[in-house]
Amino acid sequence: KKIQLQDCHFPKRRAQDSRFMNRDLTKWAPYVHAIPKVDGRIIYLPKSKKELAIIHIADDNISTRLRKINEYTDNEVIKRKGQNPGIAKLIISPIWRFLHYYIVKGGFRYGLSGFVISVINAHYKFMTIAKILESKRENKELVFNKNQKH
Repeated sequence: KKIQLQDCHFPKRRAQDSRFMNRDLTKWAPYVHAIPKVDGRIIYLPKSKKELAIIHIADDNISTRLRKINEYTDNEVIKRKGQNPGIAKLIISPIWRFLHYYIVKGGFRYGLSGFVISVINAHYKFMTIAKILESKRENKELVFNKNQKH
């Protein structure tokens, strides 16, 4: 039996109403949860109209989620290029992310699905920071090699 990832995205806290915009008039930055730039009108659906709700099922299985994480974390490196995290952040941030999703956001209430999605979210954080560190190291090596005389 598959672990149902969509069951445990903790929907009780939505930051904003659903919005609709013309796709052809909308530009998105190349990273996850970007704010769109719209050349036109945006229509918002009120939260109180539950019959208009859209169910967003982002991932139907773990493999799909892991493929997306690889792509999304590549984009996060671009978005966060000015950041300079250290080893402590690489260790502490994923642990905090797991605890936040599993305990604070209530993942424990979803059993195995809640545990898995919490671990996957921690993995996302770990991979983002690890890729930023990798990028910084690659850039330093490029500069070092450029400055070396042969």
